Amino acid sequence: MRWSTGLMLLGVFGCGPPVEETVEDGLRVVRASLKSGAQGQVKFTLPVDDAETALLATLQVPEPFLTHFECLDAPKNNPLFDWDQETGGLYSKTNAGFVAQAVTLNWPILASDAALESGRYRFCASVVEGNQFVKQDVELTIALKRDPDFSSGSLQVAIVYAGGVDEDPELVAATEAALDLWVDLYADVGIEVLFSFYTFPNGSLDPPAFGTEDDFIAIAEMTSFREVNVVIAPEIAGLEDVFGISGDIPGPLVSSRRSGVLVSALLSAGADGAFTAEEVRIFAETMAHETGHYLGLFHPVEATFDSWDVLMDTPVCTSELDCVMAMEDHLMFPFPVCGIQSCTPQGVITDEQAAVLNRHAAID
Repeated sequence: MRWSTGLMLLGVFGCGPPVEETVEDGLRVVRASLKSGAQGQVKFTLPVDDAETALLATLQVPEPFLTHFECLDAPKNNPLFDWDQETGGLYSKTNAGFVAQAVTLNWPILASDAALESGRYRFCASVVEGNQFVKQDVELTIALKRDPDFSSGSLQVAIVYAGGVDEDPELVAATEAALDLWVDLYADVGIEVLFSFYTFPNGSLDPPAFGTEDDFIAIAEMTSFREVNVVIAPEIAGLEDVFGISGDIPGPLVSSRRSGVLVSALLSAGADGAFTAEEVRIFAETMAHETGHYLGLFHPVEATFDSWDVLMDTPVCTSELDCVMAMEDHLMFPFPVCGIQSCTPQGVITDEQAAVLNRHAAID
């Protein structure tokens, strides 16, 4: 169901343009076409009512420009997000402060973050070309949900078979078995995962995280607004040794070049192309892991072992051995941990990770 209202957005020069407001898949969705000032700055405010509990905001600019969120302030100018603090440290909370053609900020992110309250929220952002701030058109989309209980919810996932992989009955059977395992993984943290199925002709796709693949725009326009798109392609172009990759942390719901998760069918099936029970399990963990990124989760420790997520209930370790011993069974560990004969099941989702997942606007 969709309808328009006369909600106004305040832009960089004070009274901004009227915006389109719709309701899509139970979310209030606000869209506006803005323009940065001569110094590249964009400022806008959004009225939030007392029943709205989480927001997901996405900025997009055309090539060759880049944008990022610089701040989010609550009513009474209380600062919530500052890009300099979020991009300058060793502990990751969101990618919203890093420049890209499409960038997404959600709030609240953690259980400890300030809850949304009734009033006007102020966003600020900037647009650059190279190392220069520029005046440029900016597309803004904000989705807001009304969810009084962040302890549980449902997630709609669009499984998109790309490049004809749906014509391989073994791959389809392995996918269906993997989806059952994924359902069990997320059920442990109160999230019911529901699936719909699509096909897409092109299977040679650049990773959505690169933000260069127009086909992710077409895929997102094919699926429902609130669905997270998990694309299963023969392989990931340019990253043939990567099991899966997410468009962003967090990922957007609006159609963009970063709107999806991409998973390699060939790598998941192993060298012989035939799925074993363990390969099906790793396939499931890959889809659940990359969707975890899309919903806002970072690796608890990066594979360089010198940066970490911001969560308090994931250990801080500084070597591969220590990190494997502490978290080899964690879903968001950066890689599968395998011995000579088998790989460790990775299904642990911590309480604070569950809190992040449930706050994303995709979770109903």
